Order: sequence, then structure tokens, then C-alpha cells
Amino acid sequence: MIPKHNIPTVELLHVTPLKIAELAARVCYDSFEQSEHELIRNYENSEKDIPNSEILNKLSWVYFHESTLEHVNLSFYIKKIPRNVVLELNRHRIGFSTSQKSSRYTLDTLINAYVKERGNFEANGFRECVENNISVTDTGLVTEICDYLWNCLEVLNKDEELIANLTGSKKKAQNDRVKVILPECWVMDGIWTINLRSLKNFLDLRSNGAAYYGIREVADAIIDVIPSKYLELIKKG
Repeated sequence: MIPKHNIPTVELLHVTPLKIAELAARVCYDSFEQSEHELIRNYENSEKDIPNSEILNKLSWVYFHESTLEHVNLSFYIKKIPRNVVLELNRHRIGFSTSQKSSRYTLDTLINAYVKERGNFEANGFRECVENNISVTDTGLVTEICDYLWNCLEVLNKDEELIANLTGSKKKAQNDRVKVILPECWVMDGIWTINLRSLKNFLDLRSNGAAYYGIREVADAIIDVIPSKYLELIKKG
């Protein structure tokens, strides 16, 4: 059976009202009265928001003065991101805030699966665990990764017996021993908060055909959940 491909999923948690960015732009040019929106012209500080912004559109696509977009932050809950994609984020560190699932605290699934099947590698539980936690679709490669992880765990277990369902400092110490063997295709979850200007740069680089497919999947999933009034400021078409 062909393994399922763990495609990243994205949920939008929060976004700054668009009016904040337009207010920033209007302050720059002292042009509140030229806004098409009454709450901007009258500087109405309420929970209302604007559906679009002519000045932000011009600043983004005509004059490329994008600093006002930095006043808009979007927070995403992203699941099933491969570790190698997280490494790519180092190139987008400005304007990005990330909190990633910690292997030190969350590696129990792999260890418990190994302990349960210890002495019986042919059992399906360990392979199922690995398949659910990697982003690989080639059956042969999945087998190689399973063999690699199992053999590494056998070595670690020989040095010091691995124990299931540990807690506290013992759990952290054991997970620290094990996490060094994780392959780059191992998936994790995270919260990303990105300002709109940095997101524009990220999507320019990562949603085109030249980008690595793993990070392109994340970019495409992000695009799908961005409200249209924000997306039109940072993505053509």
C-alpha cells in the first residue's frame, strides 16, 4: 500500500484589522480625507474594519512602499511541517515569529511504538507510527527510514533501556537521547506569526515552481486561508 503523503494543513488564528495599515499609510501622507472609507476619514476607532484599501494597493503594486504592511500580523496554526521545511525558515527570519513542537517533550509516540514492538520488528505498529510522522510517499523509502529508526533505537536501547510513558525530567532526558536520530522528513506542528510585508516576500519566493516542493506546499496552504482583502495586497492572480 502506498503511504499517505502528510500534506501540511494551515488554520488562520488571527489577523490584524486592515484599517491599521491604512491608518499608518494615511499618517505618512496626512491624507485621511482622501480615503474611500468614512471610518478612516473621521478616524473612527472602533471594532469595524475596511473591506479593501486603494492606498495600500497603490503602495504595494505601484510604488512598492510596503512598510505600512508591517502593521498587519497574521497568526497561523500549521500542522505536519517536515523538519527540513522548518530549516528553510531561517532565510525568512525577519518578520517571522515561530513556535515549533518540541521533540524534547513530544517524542513519546515513536519511543512508545518501539517499546511496544521491541523484539518484533515485523509488527505493524512501529511502521504505522513512522508513516504517520514522516512526509514521504515512496514505499521503499519508508521501509528504509523504518529500518534506520528501528536500528538506531536498538542501539540506544542497548546503551540504556528505553522506557515508555516517562514523565518529568526522566522523559526529557530520554527524548534528548532519541531526538538526534530523527530524519529531516519527520513532521511537526507550529504557530507562525508573520507581518504582511514579510509574508509577501515569503510567498513570492516559495509559491512558485522553482521552490522546494515541501515549503511550496506550506505556502500554498497559507494562501488558501488568507482573507482576500489581504491576499490581493501581496499576491498577484
